[in-house]
Amino acid sequence: MIRQTTTRMHQRVRERPPHLPVLAETAERVRREAVALLDAPRATPFNEVFDHDGKSYVRVLPKVNPGRSRLDHGSPHVYIKEVGSTGRRINRSLV
Repeated sequence: MIRQTTTRMHQRVRERPPHLPVLAETAERVRREAVALLDAPRATPFNEVFDHDGKSYVRVLPKVNPGRSRLDHGSPHVYIKEVGSTGRRINRSLV
């Protein structure tokens, strides 16, 4: 029983390395997309629409800074909403 378990584990280890480049490229692509979706709203004024990957988003004010005189107030958080969505805010700085 132990020998069979060890054999199966070793076989899985032998099968994994050929797939590592695909996994690494996928992880890098997802990271690049996340960075792009974070940089786009940072360059967009509040309540303005921007496009990313075929979708439209609007940058919204953080709830802690609702006053127009304190826009962003150096907040590290970037909130967006998809145009035409239910209105759920997405904090892109935490994704």
